[in-house]
Amino acid sequence: MCPEIVQRRDYFGPPTDIWATGILFFAMLCGKFPFKGVDTKDLYKQIAKGIYNFPEGSKVSGETKTFLMKLLVVNPVARFTAT
Repeated sequence: MCPEIVQRRDYFGPPTDIWATGILFFAMLCGKFPFKGVDTKDLYKQIAKGIYNFPEGSKVSGETKTFLMKLLVVNPVARFTAT
């Protein structure tokens, strides 16, 4: 879920879809999801803050990391768009 949803704020579909795309790309490239918590509350806190790390030894290029970081921006207005 995107930060807007875990914080129970209003959300607009396209930025939410961009966030979901970033999550899927991260999982496909790194073999794990970017956010992990000890419980749901902890997971939602991490998502709301946008706290994640690329796995040690991941072979994701710098350009790809930059792209993912632009997809996984907490502020939906500042998040990359499809255009």
